[in-house]
Amino acid sequence: MFQTLRFIVNVLFKITNIKSSSTCAHYLKEIVSLFNYIKDDNWTIAHVSAKLGFAWAFSIQCPEVLDEINKQTHSTLLTPLHIAILRAHLSTIKEILNHNPKLDLADIDGNTALHYAAISTKDVSTLVLMDQNAKKLFPLRNKSNCTALHLACYCDKSENIKELLRNALPAKYLCIESPSVINDEISYSKNDNETVLSRFLIDELDPQDMKYGGTPVHWAKSREALEKLIAMGFKLNAVNINQETALHVMIRRQRLECILILLCAGVSTEYKALKGETALHYAVRISDLQCVQALVVFDANLNPLNDRNESPRHLAARDRDVEDKTILYVLHSLGASRCRPDTKDCSDGCAKSGSFNGFISRANHSDAIERWYFNFIKENVLKSAIEQKTTKKNKPVRILSCDGGGIKGLITVQMLIELEKRLKYPLQCYFNWFAGTSTGAFIASLLSMDMPLSKIRALYLSIKDKVIQGSKPYDSHKLEAILKQYLGENTVMSDIKHSKLTITATLADRSPAQLYLFRNYPSPHELLGLSIEHDKMFKGAKYTEQKIWEACRASGAAPTYFRAYGPFLDGGLIANNPTTEVLSEFVLYNDIRRSIGKYDEIEELVLVVSMGAGRSPMISRPVVDVGKMLSMNPAEFYKNAVIAKNLVNLLISQTTNTEFHVVRRAQSWCKELGVPYFRFSPPLSEHIVIDETSNDELISALWQTKAYMHANKEYLNLLIKYMENDTQAALRNNEIFVRAKSRADVDVIEALATQFENGV
Repeated sequence: MFQTLRFIVNVLFKITNIKSSSTCAHYLKEIVSLFNYIKDDNWTIAHVSAKLGFAWAFSIQCPEVLDEINKQTHSTLLTPLHIAILRAHLSTIKEILNHNPKLDLADIDGNTALHYAAISTKDVSTLVLMDQNAKKLFPLRNKSNCTALHLACYCDKSENIKELLRNALPAKYLCIESPSVINDEISYSKNDNETVLSRFLIDELDPQDMKYGGTPVHWAKSREALEKLIAMGFKLNAVNINQETALHVMIRRQRLECILILLCAGVSTEYKALKGETALHYAVRISDLQCVQALVVFDANLNPLNDRNESPRHLAARDRDVEDKTILYVLHSLGASRCRPDTKDCSDGCAKSGSFNGFISRANHSDAIERWYFNFIKENVLKSAIEQKTTKKNKPVRILSCDGGGIKGLITVQMLIELEKRLKYPLQCYFNWFAGTSTGAFIASLLSMDMPLSKIRALYLSIKDKVIQGSKPYDSHKLEAILKQYLGENTVMSDIKHSKLTITATLADRSPAQLYLFRNYPSPHELLGLSIEHDKMFKGAKYTEQKIWEACRASGAAPTYFRAYGPFLDGGLIANNPTTEVLSEFVLYNDIRRSIGKYDEIEELVLVVSMGAGRSPMISRPVVDVGKMLSMNPAEFYKNAVIAKNLVNLLISQTTNTEFHVVRRAQSWCKELGVPYFRFSPPLSEHIVIDETSNDELISALWQTKAYMHANKEYLNLLIKYMENDTQAALRNNEIFVRAKSRADVDVIEALATQFENGV
């Protein structure tokens, strides 16, 4: 060994130009200090030079050094490059890399040069990644099943992680799961190994979350970044080293916008992180009301138990501040169970014998007559109609009518989801006539085109910020682009052949304004063979030429919100609740068939379901006294302006009213026809404007909708009982699948396969 030491000393002093005796003495002392490494682990002159940072030993063409550049130590299998990286000797690393060392040589633990660089400084990591062969090391795992990216995460080297990403680390390897998991495909679904993150995405990743591993979906800080990452193919339910899904992380970070993106994309709410805690446990623990509401709206299990047998209700009941009491009520309103008798540390809000259910302020939205009439109809009309209705002779018609209401169409969709969850087949299988106004027209059109309700809800939540931007009136081109994208730019009304579709609009190019109906079936004039050529005013396009997106655009041309579409304004100005209009249409068409002798085509109305968009709380307001406006005194100008504004608001609210007398008209009509009529429209604790974009407000409204449907489950079950008697539902379900398969509609096929008992 002394001969080896002498050889190392002689060669190094031979190739160095150092003349100072003190410097030479220092170097000699450093070399001798490594005697045990040389003796016991077979260190070479290259290892010693790397340890001591003698970059010049590698810069000179010295064969004694360069011939040992890939030699590994006897016991630890370290190469000179490994040692230089461990010591963070930048100049030495650079010189070694200039001689193309074998980067894939691994030490006794399976660590390559990239593994060592990943846990070193940013400068070292950057230098190693500049080598042309570094990318080949990305997928290599050490004996602990860790890639270089794993180690960078575990050691909280966020800057090194970003360097790996900036150097085109393929998305396939950006999945930092527990070391016990080997298969990358658990976290990444696409086969494109060359997909890499853009610089924008890298900058939108949170370094604080990287140390826990997971995938870039766990680390995303913004909605835009998260949407792009999900589209790249990262699995939604991949877990990090704490067994957290991205949903757990976003709740911990209280990023509601990202939470909604994940929920809409289909992330599971049932995964349990460490200590057995679900996403709902996380949300309750941090007292985040909006997160709790979002999770329960998307059907999170209300009663999961963690490792300590604690349910979310148990956690919410521990504290008594306003937020926790409200969260307790949110859980209770949807049927969250109380704790078992043997559960420890229970309070009045969760104990089996307790009575406290939380607190929330709610307004009373109906008067005594309205409640009485509702119960009278339910007990004396609906039940008998359901029991007695037969459809032996004529073609049965089941109508679904959707109110207008802008973004409040989300409420309509949520009610339909709650209804559909109780059905054996998709909702579309139980109706053959869809009608809608404004946002309801969009929903009715999407339903008639077989789009799953879960996708419609996700669509509303994703497009609201894209369409409702800037000041009013909003950019109509953005709305039109959305309509074309989801309804088809060239799809015409007559392309929908399996059900009827009626869309209301207002013809505002005449006085008085006139109701106009877009149809996917012949108009009364066409059926009767009546000529309207003499009518010089707008007559409308034939149903075989009328594009669906244009019909929805016309129906949703709400004054001050969007520009008029040709002669059309929002259908809500005349028929914001289109139920009576479609009832009139039904009666008119049967009368026409009788008049022309087509008795075999006469239809029988067997069900009407009317879906509202929420009822705002009734508030007290001063009477609008127009007489006070007659004063021409300039001092009264401001008061006059206020009166004028209040008058306009009064006229608009009554014109677009969808409740009270409007509902009773349809209800009474159906009662006289002996047809079951069901109306759903949840009372809301606060007024929601039709262009609301706040996630907090909308999620609260959706929770109230869900709670309303839960509270009215007896009424809802009555409808379900009647709908399940439809013997044609199974046939229509198969037809939906055939249509979806013919156009390769993956969303519909997946919904049928996963959401329903006999989906395919």
